[in-house]
Amino acid sequence: WHPGEIAAQQARGFEDAVWGGWEGYHDGAPDWMMVFLNQLTFLSVTTLDQQGRPWSSILHNDGNTGFIKSTDTEHHFTLSIRAATGLPIRDCLLDLHKRFKEGETAFDQDGVPKIAFQMAGVGIMLHNRRRNKLESVIVAVHTVPKDESEDQFVFEAQAISTFGNCPKYINTRFLQPSSQTKVSPIVQSSSQSGQDLPKEVLDLIANADSLYLASRYSGNDPTSFTPDPPRLGNNHRGGSSGYLRTYWDADRQRRCIILPDWSGNRLMMSFGNITKDPVAGIAIPIWTQNQEETSSVIYATCSAQVLADEEAQDLMRGVRGAVKMWIEDWTYAKGTIPMYVRSEEKAQAPSIGWSPYNPPVRLLKSEKANTAYPLDAQSKQVRADMVNAHFWSESVATFTFSVDDNQISSKFRPGQHIVIDCYDAMDTRLTMYTHMAQFRGGEKDLNDDGTRSWTIAYAAPSPKGGWQFEIVLRRKDRGGVTPTLFRVGKYISEALEEGMDPPPFKPKMNVLGLDGSSFLPSRKTTPKNPLHLVYLLSGIGITPVLSHLSSLAKDSNKHANILILLATRKNEAGIMQGILRDAIS
Repeated sequence: WHPGEIAAQQARGFEDAVWGGWEGYHDGAPDWMMVFLNQLTFLSVTTLDQQGRPWSSILHNDGNTGFIKSTDTEHHFTLSIRAATGLPIRDCLLDLHKRFKEGETAFDQDGVPKIAFQMAGVGIMLHNRRRNKLESVIVAVHTVPKDESEDQFVFEAQAISTFGNCPKYINTRFLQPSSQTKVSPIVQSSSQSGQDLPKEVLDLIANADSLYLASRYSGNDPTSFTPDPPRLGNNHRGGSSGYLRTYWDADRQRRCIILPDWSGNRLMMSFGNITKDPVAGIAIPIWTQNQEETSSVIYATCSAQVLADEEAQDLMRGVRGAVKMWIEDWTYAKGTIPMYVRSEEKAQAPSIGWSPYNPPVRLLKSEKANTAYPLDAQSKQVRADMVNAHFWSESVATFTFSVDDNQISSKFRPGQHIVIDCYDAMDTRLTMYTHMAQFRGGEKDLNDDGTRSWTIAYAAPSPKGGWQFEIVLRRKDRGGVTPTLFRVGKYISEALEEGMDPPPFKPKMNVLGLDGSSFLPSRKTTPKNPLHLVYLLSGIGITPVLSHLSSLAKDSNKHANILILLATRKNEAGIMQGILRDAIS
C-alpha cells in the first residue's frame, strides 16, 4: 500500500484487517480480463488534463461490444472509441498524440509509466453486475479526428495491473445501442468560481444512482518512504436514487457534492489516493430509455477531502466515511453516448434492478427535512432510558422510555414518531464486519447504522421529572435491534415485578428527533358536533392510532366518534384489542 492508502485505512481502523490485501492485484491483464474487456459496451477511465487534474470519462463506440480488443503483444489492447469535442478524454488523446509524434515515450528512464500517459479504468457489465478494475498506460495513439466535426480515435494501452471487485451497489440496467447512431452532442461547461451549476444539471445529480470516481496519486517523497510510482484510479460508487447530496459552499464559492462511503472491501484505494492528492474527478451517466435518443454524462473535476468516522458523522448521520468534492470545472455532455436502457413497456420508467445492498438515502445534517425537533451536532445529547416493558406476547410488547428533556415534550404532537440511535442495541451480527451478505435478505445489514423510527403510542410527564413515552414493537426474527430490546425489557419487567432494581446493562439510546404529521384535526368539537374518524389498520400498523386515542381520552373538551377496522392475525386479535383498550384507558 502507498502512504495515502495506509493513512485512509488507519483513519477507519482497517489497517490490520487489510494487511496483505494487495495480493489481489494481477500483474498485467490475464486472459479472462481481456475477454471481459472485449465484452464491454462502455468503460469508465481516469486520465489527466494538461493541468494534471483527474477526469473520469465514459469510453464507448457505437454502443456494441468489441470496441476493446487484445493485440498480439502481451498485455496490450487497442480501443476504438468516439469522443466528441469538449469531452475530457478527447483533449487528453490529442495531447498525447502530439507528444508521441514529437518522440516522447510513455515511460521514464527507469521504465516507470509517466502519470500523464496513464489510464485507470473500471469495467462494469450493468446487466449482471460484473466489475473489474484496470491500471494501464497509453503507449500509442494511432488515429485522431481530422477536425472538430469528427470523433473517431484509435489508441493502444498496456495493462499494468488488474483487480476484481464485488457487485455491491451496482443497479442493473439492460443497455442497447440506440437507433440514432449519429451523435450530435450538446456540451455545456464552466470553470468560473462563484457560478453554480444550472438547475437542470443539479436536478440530474440529485436523482443519480451511480457515479464513476477518478483519483490520482502523484507518488511520494523517497526521503520519507520507499519510492512509490505515481498511479491513477477509477472506481464505481452507487446507491439509491438521491444518495449524492449537494450544497453551495459559500466560503469556497463552489458547489460541493457529498459522496457517502458504504461498507466495502476496506482497501481504501480511491480514498487513499484522495487522502494523498486531494483532487477527484466524477462521471455521472444519465441513461435514456428512448430508443431514438442517446444518453448523456455529467463530467467534473474537483478539489476533494476525505472524511472519516466522527468527521463524516458530523456531516451525514449513519455513515462512517465520505468524500467532499468541490466542483472546479464541469462539462455536461448531452446525448454523447449512443445507448439506451431497454424497458419492458415504453410507458414505464427505465427498468432498473436496484441493488439489495443500497442503504436508505442519508440526508446531510444541514438538511432538516420535516423533522419537528431535530438534534444536530451542536445540541446536547438526549438519552432515552428504558424503564419498563409490558409483554402482550413473546413477540409483541409495549416499552416505556424516560427522557430527561422537557423541550422534546413541548414539541411533541400525537401522531408523531421518534427517531432514536439504537446502535448500542444492535445485534453483533450487524456490528461485526462482513464483506457480503451471508443469506438472502441480509444485504441491508451491512450498512445498518441502528437508526430507528417508531410511532409514539403514549406520552406524559415522567414521575421523576422529564418526559416519558411508550412505543409498541413487534420482535423481528433476525432483527437488528428488537431482539436486544425484548431481552433487556424482559430483565427489567421481571426485576420490577420482584421489587428489585432494574439491571444496569441497558443499551445507550440517543434521541435524534421527532417527525411525522399524522395529526388529529384541530377544530373545536361538541357532543353534538364531534370528530368522525375512521382508521384502517393492519397488524402492528396499529401504532399511529394509539397516541390519537390516548390524547382524546385525556382531553375532556374533545368529542369523537371513532370507527377502527383492524386486520390482524387470528391469534393476535385479542392482543390488538387489549392494546387499543389500554390506549383509551
